[in-house]
Amino acid sequence: SGNLGFFDYTAGANRLTISSTGNVDVTSGYLKIGPTDSTADFRLYRNDSSIADGNAIGDVKFGGADASNDAAARIRAKADGGDWTASSSPTALEFATCPVGSETLATRLTIDSTGAVTVQGGTGDGDGNNAELNFQRTSSTGNVLETKLIFDDADTNFGDLVVKTKTTASSGAGSFTEAMRIGGEHGLATFSGGINLGNTVSATATTLDGYEEGTFTVTNN
Repeated sequence: SGNLGFFDYTAGANRLTISSTGNVDVTSGYLKIGPTDSTADFRLYRNDSSIADGNAIGDVKFGGADASNDAAARIRAKADGGDWTASSSPTALEFATCPVGSETLATRLTIDSTGAVTVQGGTGDGDGNNAELNFQRTSSTGNVLETKLIFDDADTNFGDLVVKTKTTASSGAGSFTEAMRIGGEHGLATFSGGINLGNTVSATATTLDGYEEGTFTVTNN
């Protein structure tokens, strides 16, 4: 058995190879798919008449020679929410990446068959066991504006929802301060600073202690 190659004599280079194992390698250039003036259609098809809930349908993997890893990142479609039938094919999309110091894929974001989006991973409190969603844009002055929404696993039984805001104006990474934390067990909200309730009404973090005891009253300042 051997390989089948397509050689470009003008360029003096092999362009495409079909190996004896069935792998197709494009050694230079890029792969263009789709007819002219029509929607390009690239399909990954699982030839299986009994696809069950959780079965992978197709993977798009990214890798490189430096790490000898052909799956350093992956987008996977899989059956989700039930087995496939002739009239039902519920699916989910999973996005996975490798963390620093590892070649093991970890799922970071999932869109399930109901449309729910699950985010996993992040470094909100430094231990890497959180779910973190970052909202970011660049202003007209070039500063990166960013707010973090973090699911913090500070408690092993309950998770807290944390909002962190960027407190330094910069074009890159900056310092973040915890602005609000909602405790998972009791739903109690803790604010790091004051609360602005309107144009003329505000409350400081100190006076909110009275609210927790049922004695806090909002007054115009």
